[in-house]
Amino acid sequence: MKRHRVLVLIAVGLLFAASGCAAKGIVSQWSNPDYANAPRAFKKIMVAGTFEHDAIRRNFEDRFVAELRAAGLDALPSYRLVADPGKYIDGSLNAAAQSAGADGVLVTRLTRVEQRTDASPGYFQPSFGFGYYNWYYPGGYGAGYYTAPYYYQYPVYYSETTLYNAAKNEMVWTGTIRTIDPANANEAIADYVATVVTALKENHLLPGTPPLGGM
Repeated sequence: MKRHRVLVLIAVGLLFAASGCAAKGIVSQWSNPDYANAPRAFKKIMVAGTFEHDAIRRNFEDRFVAELRAAGLDALPSYRLVADPGKYIDGSLNAAAQSAGADGVLVTRLTRVEQRTDASPGYFQPSFGFGYYNWYYPGGYGAGYYTAPYYYQYPVYYSETTLYNAAKNEMVWTGTIRTIDPANANEAIADYVATVVTALKENHLLPGTPPLGGM
């Protein structure tokens, strides 16, 4: 029975690995071509996370602000000025950004959640006896047991992050990010923020990244 439990744990572990738990990546993105050759599009960005739980929103915005500042760009969290972002770029959030001297607004919202199911196939584990001299003897006697398929359900989150020009109310960059079964909220936030910051650098929208076609 001990061997049986070990085999089941191994199968479950392989299933979790195959499902890509806590994986993340950009599903799609778009960058405004008008900003491709801008030497420095923004000087200060307000970060907003439109989440139901205030603690998640604050942790998310604080992490984003820290990463943007580390990249050489001034930033501030929206929760200091706006209690509820509501319809993000419209109304109070956009007005708060301009009053704070922010020329950009970076907004993240959850768009949908999918429930997926993976399965580990069942298998038969034979158990044979031994001959007169303790030699392994497949032709002797034996039995075995069958392990039923194991099904694992997990959530997949799709979020959209969009960078706006606050003065022009114009979309500069947007991307859809997929996060699979995050086990830890803080780690998921850190991975998400790193993914978006990398994309912004690759699209030459952060300091230290030369404009496309330039030095």
